[in-house]
Amino acid sequence: MTNKKFFGLMGNASNFLKSLTLLDSSNHGWTEKYLDFNTGQHWLKYMIDRDSGRYFNLMLLTPKPTTEEMIDIAFTSSDNDEVEGAVHRLFIEEEDEKIEFRPALIERLKKIDISQLDAAEKKNIKTIILNGHLTDRTNKREVIGKHFSEIQKDVQFFNDTAEIAEQILKQL
Repeated sequence: MTNKKFFGLMGNASNFLKSLTLLDSSNHGWTEKYLDFNTGQHWLKYMIDRDSGRYFNLMLLTPKPTTEEMIDIAFTSSDNDEVEGAVHRLFIEEEDEKIEFRPALIERLKKIDISQLDAAEKKNIKTIILNGHLTDRTNKREVIGKHFSEIQKDVQFFNDTAEIAEQILKQL
Protein backbone atom coordinates (compact mmCIF):
# COMPACT_ATOMS: atom_id res chain seq x y z
CA MET A 1 0.00 0.00 0.00
CA THR A 2 1.24 3.45 -0.86
CA ASN A 3 0.14 6.88 0.31
CA LYS A 4 1.33 8.41 -2.94
CA LYS A 5 -1.19 9.89 -5.32
CA PHE A 6 1.24 10.18 -8.25
CA PHE A 7 4.17 8.29 -9.72
CA GLY A 8 6.33 10.44 -11.95
CA LEU A 9 9.16 8.28 -13.20
CA MET A 10 8.59 5.38 -15.54
CA GLY A 11 10.69 2.98 -13.48
CA ASN A 12 8.84 3.70 -10.25
CA ALA A 13 5.47 3.58 -12.00
CA SER A 14 6.37 0.33 -13.79
CA ASN A 15 7.22 -1.37 -10.52
CA PHE A 16 3.98 -0.24 -8.91
CA LEU A 17 1.96 -1.27 -12.00
CA LYS A 18 3.00 -4.88 -11.43
CA SER A 19 0.75 -4.97 -8.36
CA LEU A 20 -2.29 -3.59 -10.24
CA THR A 21 -4.87 -5.14 -12.55
CA LEU A 22 -5.53 -3.56 -15.94
CA LEU A 23 -9.22 -2.69 -16.36
CA ASP A 24 -9.32 -0.60 -19.52
CA SER A 25 -7.00 0.61 -22.26
CA SER A 26 -7.68 3.35 -24.77
CA ASN A 27 -5.86 5.38 -27.36
CA HIS A 28 -3.67 2.40 -28.28
CA GLY A 29 -2.33 2.14 -24.73
CA TRP A 30 -1.73 5.85 -24.20
CA THR A 31 -4.28 5.79 -21.38
CA GLU A 32 -4.94 2.79 -19.15
CA LYS A 33 -7.05 2.33 -16.04
CA TYR A 34 -5.94 -0.02 -13.29
CA LEU A 35 -7.38 -1.37 -10.06
CA ASP A 36 -5.48 -2.11 -6.88
CA PHE A 37 -7.50 -5.03 -5.50
CA ASN A 38 -5.83 -4.65 -2.09
CA THR A 39 -7.04 -1.08 -1.56
CA GLY A 40 -9.89 -0.69 -4.06
CA GLN A 41 -8.10 2.34 -5.52
CA HIS A 42 -8.29 3.10 -9.23
CA TRP A 43 -5.21 4.40 -11.03
CA LEU A 44 -4.77 6.07 -14.41
CA LYS A 45 -1.62 5.56 -16.47
CA TYR A 46 -1.11 8.20 -19.13
CA MET A 47 1.64 9.11 -21.55
CA ILE A 48 3.61 12.28 -20.90
CA ASP A 49 6.03 12.67 -23.80
CA ARG A 50 3.57 12.66 -26.64
CA ASP A 51 6.24 13.10 -29.28
CA SER A 52 8.30 10.02 -28.48
CA GLY A 53 5.91 8.11 -26.22
CA ARG A 54 8.67 7.21 -23.81
CA TYR A 55 7.39 8.44 -20.47
CA PHE A 56 4.26 7.78 -18.51
CA ASN A 57 2.91 8.66 -15.12
CA LEU A 58 0.36 7.16 -12.79
CA MET A 59 -2.30 9.17 -11.07
CA LEU A 60 -4.65 8.06 -8.32
CA LEU A 61 -8.22 8.41 -9.56
CA THR A 62 -10.17 7.76 -6.40
CA PRO A 63 -10.70 10.54 -5.65
CA LYS A 64 -9.07 12.49 -8.47
CA PRO A 65 -6.94 15.25 -6.97
CA THR A 66 -8.04 18.81 -7.68
CA THR A 67 -5.68 21.42 -9.06
CA GLU A 68 -5.23 22.83 -5.55
CA GLU A 69 -4.47 19.37 -4.16
CA MET A 70 -1.91 18.72 -6.89
CA ILE A 71 -0.21 22.02 -6.10
CA ASP A 72 -0.18 21.10 -2.40
CA ILE A 73 1.34 17.72 -3.23
CA ALA A 74 4.01 19.44 -5.33
CA PHE A 75 5.02 21.67 -2.42
CA THR A 76 4.58 19.29 0.49
CA SER A 77 5.60 15.84 -0.73
CA SER A 78 9.09 14.76 0.25
CA ASP A 79 9.00 12.24 -2.63
CA ASN A 80 10.49 13.89 -5.73
CA ASP A 81 8.85 11.24 -7.92
CA GLU A 82 5.42 12.24 -6.61
CA VAL A 83 6.25 15.94 -7.08
CA GLU A 84 7.17 15.24 -10.69
CA GLY A 85 3.98 13.27 -11.31
CA ALA A 86 1.74 15.94 -9.79
CA VAL A 87 3.34 18.79 -11.72
CA HIS A 88 3.24 16.84 -14.99
CA ARG A 89 -0.47 16.30 -14.43
CA LEU A 90 -0.99 20.03 -13.84
CA PHE A 91 0.76 20.75 -17.13
CA ILE A 92 -1.31 18.17 -19.01
CA GLU A 93 -4.55 19.57 -17.63
CA GLU A 94 -3.47 23.03 -18.74
CA GLU A 95 -2.80 21.77 -22.27
CA ASP A 96 -5.81 19.48 -22.63
CA GLU A 97 -8.48 21.03 -20.46
CA LYS A 98 -7.31 24.66 -20.20
CA ILE A 99 -7.18 24.38 -16.39
CA GLU A 100 -4.88 27.09 -15.08
CA PHE A 101 -2.30 26.29 -12.45
CA ARG A 102 0.46 28.80 -13.09
CA PRO A 103 -0.89 31.75 -11.07
CA ALA A 104 -1.26 29.66 -7.90
CA LEU A 105 2.02 27.82 -8.45
CA ILE A 106 4.08 30.95 -9.08
CA GLU A 107 2.55 32.69 -6.04
CA ARG A 108 3.62 29.78 -3.84
CA LEU A 109 7.10 29.83 -5.37
CA LYS A 110 7.49 33.56 -4.76
CA LYS A 111 6.84 33.06 -1.03
CA ILE A 112 9.66 30.53 -0.57
CA ASP A 113 12.94 31.58 1.02
CA ILE A 114 15.38 29.57 -1.10
CA SER A 115 18.19 30.13 1.42
CA GLN A 116 16.24 28.12 4.03
CA LEU A 117 15.81 25.01 1.85
CA ASP A 118 17.82 21.81 2.07
CA ALA A 119 19.10 19.97 -1.01
CA ALA A 120 16.01 17.75 -1.37
CA GLU A 121 13.66 20.73 -1.11
CA LYS A 122 15.69 22.62 -3.71
CA LYS A 123 15.46 19.60 -6.00
CA ASN A 124 11.66 19.59 -5.60
CA ILE A 125 11.47 23.32 -6.43
CA LYS A 126 13.56 22.72 -9.55
CA THR A 127 11.26 19.82 -10.46
CA ILE A 128 8.20 22.04 -10.04
CA ILE A 129 9.65 24.72 -12.32
CA LEU A 130 11.00 22.42 -15.01
CA ASN A 131 8.13 19.91 -15.16
CA GLY A 132 5.55 22.68 -14.94
CA HIS A 133 7.28 24.37 -17.91
CA LEU A 134 7.21 27.62 -15.96
CA THR A 135 10.06 29.09 -18.01
CA ASP A 136 8.00 28.74 -21.19
CA ARG A 137 6.92 32.22 -22.28
CA THR A 138 4.26 30.99 -24.71
CA ASN A 139 0.77 32.30 -23.98
CA LYS A 140 -1.32 29.20 -23.19
CA ARG A 141 -4.58 31.09 -22.74
CA GLU A 142 -7.35 31.33 -25.32
CA VAL A 143 -7.00 34.31 -27.67
CA ILE A 144 -10.14 33.99 -29.76
CA GLY A 145 -12.74 36.58 -28.86
CA LYS A 146 -10.38 38.60 -26.71
CA HIS A 147 -9.48 42.23 -27.14
CA PHE A 148 -5.85 42.88 -28.04
CA SER A 149 -5.21 44.42 -24.62
CA GLU A 150 -6.44 41.24 -22.91
CA ILE A 151 -4.12 39.13 -25.04
CA GLN A 152 -1.23 41.44 -24.22
CA LYS A 153 -2.02 41.08 -20.51
CA ASP A 154 -1.92 37.29 -20.88
CA VAL A 155 1.37 37.45 -22.78
CA GLN A 156 2.79 39.65 -20.04
CA PHE A 157 1.68 37.15 -17.39
CA PHE A 158 3.55 34.30 -19.12
CA ASN A 159 6.64 36.48 -19.57
CA ASP A 160 6.56 37.55 -15.92
CA THR A 161 6.04 33.96 -14.76
CA ALA A 162 8.97 32.76 -16.86
CA GLU A 163 11.18 35.54 -15.53
CA ILE A 164 10.36 34.68 -11.91
CA ALA A 165 10.92 30.97 -12.57
CA GLU A 166 14.28 31.67 -14.24
CA GLN A 167 15.36 33.84 -11.29
CA ILE A 168 14.44 31.10 -8.82
CA LEU A 169 16.37 28.52 -10.85
CA LYS A 170 19.45 30.77 -10.71
CA GLN A 171 19.11 31.00 -6.92
CA LEU A 172 18.97 27.24 -6.62
